[in-house]
Amino acid sequence: MTSVQRKFAAGLITLFIISSISYTGQTTKLTQVDCNEDSDLSKNLRKCLTSKGIDFEKLCVTKDHIDIVLNVNTVTPVDCRIINAIRDCTLETVSAEPVVYEVTISIAPSTQNTPAQLVYTGHAGTGHDTDSMPICVDVLALRAEGTLSINFDTVVKKVSADAGRLGVRVYGLHIEVKKGKDGKPILQVSGRARASNASKSRVRGIVTALVNKYTGVPKIGTDNLKVQSTRVIDSRIK
Repeated sequence: MTSVQRKFAAGLITLFIISSISYTGQTTKLTQVDCNEDSDLSKNLRKCLTSKGIDFEKLCVTKDHIDIVLNVNTVTPVDCRIINAIRDCTLETVSAEPVVYEVTISIAPSTQNTPAQLVYTGHAGTGHDTDSMPICVDVLALRAEGTLSINFDTVVKKVSADAGRLGVRVYGLHIEVKKGKDGKPILQVSGRARASNASKSRVRGIVTALVNKYTGVPKIGTDNLKVQSTRVIDSRIK
């Protein structure tokens, strides 16, 4: 991997962990006056996104711009598979067009008059992808390579705090890189978790989602996370 790609990847993970980019305009402004929702390009793009199971709130195509606004409840960081599926659709639908389109993917805000969260900006057109950098990176591979570090202490604190607000108490949370059953690296989560109004599977799901949120890593193992729920008569940690 080139040094430029490494810097990009490191910056991307920093974006995941520290902050998110805000779109300068409102989501209502993303749908521009000259959007052509009835054009063949718009229809084909909408059809492609739907066929791939992409949930989106708005789609705007102008003479040189494609805006796609994902639903407000889209999980962040957005799964690379979703972003790449959208990129594939834009490449497929504009392949015969003589124009290079700027492609913007964002998430609709949860409240009015707040900025949309920009998650991707790139280009597509003239029969090929003009983006010079890959949008998806293997976080664990970069960490093993020594070009990226994850502050697990910070991640643990943030996950524990967020879990508490969601009704899940976490004790002795520990996160480390381990080899999964397929031999590939995963993030292994251990410790204890307790919730009064959630099933064990729900608790594991919450912890997994939060670890993903603050690391950008999709492969997370929770087999070593002991979960207790008051739904279980036996009060011991199972």
